[in-house]
Amino acid sequence: MSSGWYHLARRDIRSAASAPLLWLILAAWLGVVHGAFALTLLEVHGRSGAAATPLYVDALWWGGLVLALFAPALTMNAWAAERAQGTWQLLMTVPLRERDLVLGKFLAAFGLMLVLLIATLGLPATLAVVSEVSTPHALACYAGLVLLAAFLAALGTWIGLMVEGPVAAYVVTFGVIAVLWLAGVGGADGPLGAVASAVGLGSRIGPFLSGRVALADVAWFAAACGIFLLLAHGAIVAQRQSGSLPWWRRAGIIGGASTVIAILLVVAAAAANRSGLAADLSADRRFSLSPPLVKQLAAVDGPLDLVGVWDDGLEGALGAIGDAGRGMAAAAKRGSWKRLDPVRHRPALADFAARHGDPSPPSLWVVRGEHANRIPLNRASRITLQRDVAGALITLSDPAPPTVRLLQGHGELRPEAQGDDGCSQLLGALAASGLRSAPLDAAAAAPPPGDVIAVLGATAPLGGAALGRLDAHLRDGGGILVLADDRGPRDLALWLRRHGVLVAGGVPRALAEDGKPESLLDPASPVLPPRHLVSLTRHVTGGERDLPHHNLLLRGAEHLNPQHPLTAPLVAGGLQLLSPFTGGCEAVPPQMLAATGEPPYQPSLLLTTLPGDVWERSRGEPLSVPGGLEQAQPRSLAWALTWQPAADAASAARGGRLVVWGSRQAAADAVVGQASFANGQFLAGACRWLAHRDAPPEVPEAELRAFQVTLSDRGLELLVALLAVIVPVLCIGGALLAWMGQKR
Repeated sequence: MSSGWYHLARRDIRSAASAPLLWLILAAWLGVVHGAFALTLLEVHGRSGAAATPLYVDALWWGGLVLALFAPALTMNAWAAERAQGTWQLLMTVPLRERDLVLGKFLAAFGLMLVLLIATLGLPATLAVVSEVSTPHALACYAGLVLLAAFLAALGTWIGLMVEGPVAAYVVTFGVIAVLWLAGVGGADGPLGAVASAVGLGSRIGPFLSGRVALADVAWFAAACGIFLLLAHGAIVAQRQSGSLPWWRRAGIIGGASTVIAILLVVAAAAANRSGLAADLSADRRFSLSPPLVKQLAAVDGPLDLVGVWDDGLEGALGAIGDAGRGMAAAAKRGSWKRLDPVRHRPALADFAARHGDPSPPSLWVVRGEHANRIPLNRASRITLQRDVAGALITLSDPAPPTVRLLQGHGELRPEAQGDDGCSQLLGALAASGLRSAPLDAAAAAPPPGDVIAVLGATAPLGGAALGRLDAHLRDGGGILVLADDRGPRDLALWLRRHGVLVAGGVPRALAEDGKPESLLDPASPVLPPRHLVSLTRHVTGGERDLPHHNLLLRGAEHLNPQHPLTAPLVAGGLQLLSPFTGGCEAVPPQMLAATGEPPYQPSLLLTTLPGDVWERSRGEPLSVPGGLEQAQPRSLAWALTWQPAADAASAARGGRLVVWGSRQAAADAVVGQASFANGQFLAGACRWLAHRDAPPEVPEAELRAFQVTLSDRGLELLVALLAVIVPVLCIGGALLAWMGQKR
């Protein structure tokens, strides 16, 4: 009977559709998948950033995990129901070929799993409205899940023939799936290494969800399905025979043509694995290297080591970083890749720390000889990774890397101090970014324009000589970083005012109260008393004694400029800054200082507060919310200024750069040393920007649109309710109707 498999599969599917079990599984499946999708939307919407993968991928990953849990429930009755209903002997004697029996049962189980997958198509359809869907990436995800469903259906079909009873079939099938899934934890860099690559189920489905379709993974699933179906065919043949059979015959191992076919399938899978053929369908092209970066990597002479430092528990979130690291290592002439787990590789990590400093996981290190550059990893890393590596290569190839010169002797943060007066943590962040640090020697020659002068919170007057050096460095095209709060000296505040920035202690009273711009040019004009800002709602909560309202908490596009290269990675990564005792920091429009004869400059806002949230107070003044706070305007906290090259500059090709932040303690060890804040990363990035060590623009950042969501709060609430509550409840209603139908 040529169409016997079709009639058998149709009968089983119709029987399952009329039973409550399928509807309950569908409800639980959609509850998990839609719930994970809703959580992703809420997380991304809440931090105004981007997810690490397209927004539906995490939900489909959980769907694949839950499918492995539910698959035994869908396959356990494939043969057990025949035994329970007394139709087993009829099935064994009916004039159907063994392959039709196996194929019919397999297609029935596979079809039920496809129903689950089809039910999730609403996720990318929803994103097509509220975000953007990368069609190739979505196809790769569903191709992987379809192959996983086929694998689970074939496995369940075979195991159901070897055991009697649905419970035993479920337990054995689930046990095998669990072992195969856990074997792939950590991938090739995990604790099982090669075993994970060979049999790990999670490591096979992961690349599909990341957007990488490899011939090796497709061949692995196809070969596994073929082998399980061959074993099921052999088991049917054996059970149709009379008499006692050995265990290996009952398992379907019968030799002959089936064994030859199984060997050929294994050989084909191995050949596909060696071919290395793969297609990058990911939305952000994470498995494809930018041609300019490939050129940079190929030009590196000598060994180039890429070292990832993160624990196995982060492999799911940072696995794409490892894939990119392997690709970059392969593109270099003498490149290598390895990942160090802080627990499993403790001795190797200690040796690495002795040579290059604190690994500070999670991080990616680019190492050339004795020099290394650390790239901190976060949610935004997969967006900027190739640009970061390109910048690290430029820094490491520089025979004279830029030096951050620390101005000292005026109450600034000091490397030898600790807590609120120390800056050793910041110097560590600078070193990990490929920057040197040294005190600014007042007796030495002027630093080269490629260096950065840092004024980290001076509290005493700088004097004319120091300010003159700042003037000369800025005019020569150098970069200057200034942290100045309400305790800053008057001469520094006046110097900043002359260069386009108003900080606490430098705001002319005539300008603030009477709107007289000419007071900006009068160094003797009275100024407003220096005060700092406090926040009503956006301060660090928990432990108010140590972190009260003057510790401004800055995160998301509402506080950080998503367009500037210094703050855009923080916004995309969902990172936050802490800005304690912050004075207001306002940029002066360039036209108001045109009479000074200075080269024109371009100010860019970096950090700001929310409207109706902050007010000024003096230190020690009791905390009291002023009236009319809801009408208060937002206050800017940090600016980046870029000058056009001066005619007499030492570096005619570039203009000076200035970054000003109105908080001294933002760079102190007490803040930079806290892992929950990205102050060290931001300040190190600012110094690299000031030194003109930006990653080359021809190495692009990854595309973000498929990782973001644009939806109102109300719209998001309705969408979450529909997906995570209403749809699963409707499926439960279907189960009740099916149960009532059986009771009739």
